[in-house]
Amino acid sequence: MAYLANRDKKTYDVVVVGAGAAGIACVKELVDRGYRNIACLEATDKAGGRVRFNSKFGDVGGMSLHLPNKFLKVQNLHSEFWGASDLVKFANKNNFSFYRENNRPKFRLYHNGQKIKEGIVNHANSLIMNAIKSAIDKIRKKELPAEISLREALSDLLEDDICRSLITTVYSTTDTGLDVEEISFVDYTNTMPSNPGLFPIDGMGTLLTAYARPIRQYISFNKEVLAVRNDAGLITVSGLDTKTGTSFGMNAKTLVLTVSIGVLQSWTKEEKITLAKEKILAIDNIKMGRLNKNILLMKEKFFTENNIRTFTHINIRSNRLDQDANFLAVNLHGKYFMINFVGGKKSLRYEKKGTKRFIEDSRLGLWTRCL
Repeated sequence: MAYLANRDKKTYDVVVVGAGAAGIACVKELVDRGYRNIACLEATDKAGGRVRFNSKFGDVGGMSLHLPNKFLKVQNLHSEFWGASDLVKFANKNNFSFYRENNRPKFRLYHNGQKIKEGIVNHANSLIMNAIKSAIDKIRKKELPAEISLREALSDLLEDDICRSLITTVYSTTDTGLDVEEISFVDYTNTMPSNPGLFPIDGMGTLLTAYARPIRQYISFNKEVLAVRNDAGLITVSGLDTKTGTSFGMNAKTLVLTVSIGVLQSWTKEEKITLAKEKILAIDNIKMGRLNKNILLMKEKFFTENNIRTFTHINIRSNRLDQDANFLAVNLHGKYFMINFVGGKKSLRYEKKGTKRFIEDSRLGLWTRCL
């Protein structure tokens, strides 16, 4: 009976879980390669996933493309920086403007539907950055232990409403998927090399929504994936339509799930997934924000050097995970890039800390660092 039920479900060549930046790029790449029997499942109600703007809360999610220092000119970005090139070209063609992170940030932070003055938010951000620098100095002088969390390092600022909102959301949950007390301060500082971010003035959520329009027909919204399993040679995906409350199911020949490396690290430590010891060790050795320098050399799946460009440097933030899966990696000019977590037997529930916190806390802010 299980076989018959599985056989009666629609079967897709590829199912992509998540319509964030990585999911959108994946679907666009598949369509460009001629795939048509594909589906993309997004738990929220619009493309971009957690990356969005809400007039009550402000900008939420990964809001920038992090770029190496040498790409200070857009023309260099177009000619050399593979990962962001297609998105930036689209933005420029459609009149989206960018500013650099190393210029004055344009935070959009709201409280009860009212925008907080830019100067107040920027001042709070300056206090946080100064506190980070001070904590780094104290650790070097052995005045603070190296094992402290990000929350402990910034504890003096938690009494301030604006600083607390930025620390507990922008600098942690909506950025990495982890709570601020779960993030190693030393690891976090390793995410802060001199990589200036490229910020869309209208917000990354607005840009990603527009970027997804050509492949909108392949995306199903309000679809929360709850389980993935192998059944009769196919990958069975089941979940909940959060708008109607009804269940759904489908089959996939290939499944692609986007993943947050911070959440992946925490779940391996909590033994919520089962992986080989060498894979867990490799995962633990990845520093947040340094994927291109600490990459896993895993077997490449169905993407190749010629068509992976849109994945390598676009923010990957959806927190979906699968048991007994493989890592999708690609070799580009001798360097390996981890792209996505690719399907296996049993999916864990969608980790919605970032979205939940964004809904509950009306002091949420604009800015996060992207991997």
